[in-house]
Amino acid sequence: MNEYQVKAHWDEEAKVWWSESDDIPGLCVEALTFEELENRLSELIPDLLILNHIIEETDHKPIRFCVLAEKYSTATMRAA
Repeated sequence: MNEYQVKAHWDEEAKVWWSESDDIPGLCVEALTFEELENRLSELIPDLLILNHIIEETDHKPIRFCVLAEKYSTATMRAA
């Protein structure tokens, strides 16, 4: 079974998660929560793999994907 890699990024200004993938051409989706992003990926990935002729529409094997998340935060020092 192939495993597809997806990169998820947090956009602090827009307050959304967005994704990209070198393995899945055309994948670019955003969502308000990480969980929503995962759900949208589960729906979109099979369609994009079929449209890009990576898998066949008749192939009913599970599609495994890994979401690598990246979110930057800052911490401040407390006054002593």
